This record gives sequence, structure tokens and C-alpha cells, in this order.
Amino acid sequence: MSDNQKNNKIEYNELKKKKTVYRDLLPCLNSPIRFGYIYSKAWKFLNRGAEIYQRNDPCGMPDPDFNIEEIKKGCEQIIQCRGYEIENPLQLSISGMNELMATFHFRMVSQKGQRQGKHNFLDHLVYKHFKTSSTILLYNLVIYEDKD
Repeated sequence: MSDNQKNNKIEYNELKKKKTVYRDLLPCLNSPIRFGYIYSKAWKFLNRGAEIYQRNDPCGMPDPDFNIEEIKKGCEQIIQCRGYEIENPLQLSISGMNELMATFHFRMVSQKGQRQGKHNFLDHLVYKHFKTSSTILLYNLVIYEDKD
């Protein structure tokens, strides 16, 4: 675990005790409240590992066919407070982003891409929670290797 992750770590037991707004416990200033939920899920995934996380998840997520390394990469970026500001997007593949959010029980409902340079795209993604129907806007920079 990197020093940044250690510094940004939220204690799971503290979240359970509070059972209120995760925002107060986040080192991610100005983040939307729904990001606190995603942050706590990412923290659990990284600290428990994929197998234990899946056993404890009510939907059995992540799906065994998902790319676990890409989900882990996304969780590490969320712990670094990336994704909720356009200036600090996540950097995952399209499938990796969708698998990450599906692991947290969200599905994409809207996508808008904005070209960044010759090959890259900054995606503006709205995800909706399966059960609560709450939504969150996240940013993901999809980097395509230069094919020239």
C-alpha cells in the first residue's frame, strides 16, 4: 500500500459506527456525497481483496469474468480522490470503468466523450445505482496508444 493510500485510508469500523454521511470522513475535499459511498467500497475492495469482497457482496460482485486488476487499479485511483473532477479523471479502459462501477452496483446511463489530443477521450459518465437509483457523474480519461 502506498503512502498516499495509507494517508487517505478510511477505517471501515468508523464508517460502520457513524452510518451517516461518508463525506465527513473523506480526505477528498468538495466531493459529492455519492463519491463517499464509492470511496468506501473501493477501500473495502483494496483492504479485503477481490475474493472476500465478492463473498460479502449481496450481489456476488465482482463478476468472476471481470478484469480484477483493472478494478483494483480503479479502486486505487478512487482512494487518490480521482474521478469526480474533470481536472482529475480516472484513467481506465472503457470496460474497466464499467466493471468497476458494476462491482459497486452502478450501471452507466449516460456517456459523453470529449476528444483529448489526437487519440484520447475524456468521458463524462453518469452512473445509476441498481437499488437506490441515485446517480453520480464521473470522469474517465481513456488513453489509446499512439498507432502512428
